[in-house]
Amino acid sequence: MLVSLPTIARRPALFLAGVLTCLCLSASLSTPASAQQPKIFDVSTSLIQAGVFDGTGYVWEYKVTVGPNNLRSGLSHWTLAVCPDLLGGDDDEEDDDHHGHHDRDDSSGHDGIFDRSFFDQQEDHLFWSSDRADALGSIYEVEFGQDPTTGLTGIKFDHHEGSQLETPGQMEYFAFRLTRDVPAVDIDWAAKNGHTPNVYGTIHGPGCGGAEVPEPASLVLLGVGLAGVLVRRRRRG
Repeated sequence: MLVSLPTIARRPALFLAGVLTCLCLSASLSTPASAQQPKIFDVSTSLIQAGVFDGTGYVWEYKVTVGPNNLRSGLSHWTLAVCPDLLGGDDDEEDDDHHGHHDRDDSSGHDGIFDRSFFDQQEDHLFWSSDRADALGSIYEVEFGQDPTTGLTGIKFDHHEGSQLETPGQMEYFAFRLTRDVPAVDIDWAAKNGHTPNVYGTIHGPGCGGAEVPEPASLVLLGVGLAGVLVRRRRRG
C-alpha cells in the first residue's frame, strides 16, 4: 500500500506509530524464544550424614536437589561455611588459585581436621564425585577457604567436569570426612549459578571443638592398659 506524502504530512503521529509497531514485531520474531524466558535458580540442601564414624573419621554428607521452579540455571558451585579453626592454615597467608580466588595456604600453620585422603587427588588439586545411584555424578574440585562469590568461608565443591545440576529433580551429594568428632550447629550454605542470584540457606553442620580420633597406636596402648587393670583386679579378688 502506498501512502502519499500529503497524507504523511497530515498524520505524522499515525505514521510514526505504524513504523514503531513494525519494528517491534520484527525484533520479536528475530529473537529466540529461549532468550525471552527468565532464568530462575531453585535448589535446596538437606543433611544426609552428620558426623557418622566410618572407621577412619567422621563423615558429613549433604544432598543438593534441583527444585521444580528451576529454569535454565545450572549449579556452578556449592559452599558450606565452617568454623575457621577446622580449616587449618594461617589467616595471614593466602594464595591465588587457578580461578583467581583467595584460599587459605594449608601448607602453613596446622592442617585443620579435614581428611584430604577422603578425596581424589591429582597433583595439588582435590576432586569429588558421588557414587550414589541417584546422584548426577559430575566431578567437582574441592577447595578450602573464602569464596568471594558467595561471601562464605569453608569448603567449596566447584563444578569441574560433567553435566551441571540443572534439571528439576536432579540431585548431587557432597561429602567430607573430619579427623575428629565435633558438635552439630546451625551453619550457612550457598549455591552459586553464573547468571542468577545465589541461593542461601541454613543447615546443621560441623561446629568448633570436639575430640580427636585416637591413633591406632594409642588404641593399642589403651587396650593394654585396660587389660592390666583387669588382671590386677582379678589377683586382688
